[in-house]
Amino acid sequence: MVSERKVRMLERIVELASKYNTIGIIDMYKMPTKEFKEMKERLGKDIIVVYAKKKIAKLALEKVGKEGLSKLVELFPNQFALVFSNKNCFEVYAKMSKLRQKTFAKGGEVAEEDIVLRAGPTNIPAGPAIGEFAKLKIPAGVEGGRIAIKKDTVVAKKGEVIKPEVAGLLKKLNIPSVTIKLKPVAFYENGNIFGLDALKIVDEIEDLLAKAYSQAMNLSINISYPTKDNIEILLAKASMEAQALKNALKVE
Repeated sequence: MVSERKVRMLERIVELASKYNTIGIIDMYKMPTKEFKEMKERLGKDIIVVYAKKKIAKLALEKVGKEGLSKLVELFPNQFALVFSNKNCFEVYAKMSKLRQKTFAKGGEVAEEDIVLRAGPTNIPAGPAIGEFAKLKIPAGVEGGRIAIKKDTVVAKKGEVIKPEVAGLLKKLNIPSVTIKLKPVAFYENGNIFGLDALKIVDEIEDLLAKAYSQAMNLSINISYPTKDNIEILLAKASMEAQALKNALKVE
């Protein structure tokens, strides 16, 4: 017998998928619950994120029957959440890709950058905990009743796996060292599926536009085509060329 909770989840997904034009998937593998809830709130009311079970989500989206939506079902990872919005998928992806949340390492994560413990007093009282510093070869002593690090020490280099004992010490020191971010997989919009290859154009668009502007400006100057953006440059160029011609003809 299907539980009432599963029935409600099915009905909610059907309702949302029928109401919203853009439907997406977020990979939830190793996503901490607390950070996920905080990032959901930061997305705002116009982007709804719902955690879903694969069988229920599949059944719900198939029930909605939108053209091409079944292709999104084929992309479900093992753990995922569904995204619903009436913004276009590129706007939704852009907002998601900017969200970052720092959290404490648990051990086993890869260091995104060198993790350095800076010299100075810590928030840890003097006592047995100093043995943890010694075990990790972190020079430490006692100052004012608290453990103090004697010199800057790298406890994990960029690209290295963070050891559990290092993660434990970082948490005691209140140093979050892992960045959590949402991981969109794909979006459905108006019968089309947009994967990461298409969505990532959002990350590159500013550089592409700047490059296009620079190339267009150079072309317009080279062919002497006046615009409001290049007119001062063209006038300066014409003045220099006229002066050069004058000098060449030795005309006073």
